[in-house]
Amino acid sequence: HVNQDTQQMARVRMVMEFLVERLQGLESVIEISGAL
Repeated sequence: HVNQDTQQMARVRMVMEFLVERLQGLESVIEISGAL
């Protein structure tokens, strides 16, 4: 069970990091659009 939980936590962390990167990219795009 411990190993399974660890793998799930690692997967969740990967997804969270991916979402954060996507959000940061969207913020930069919005800033550029706002500047225009």
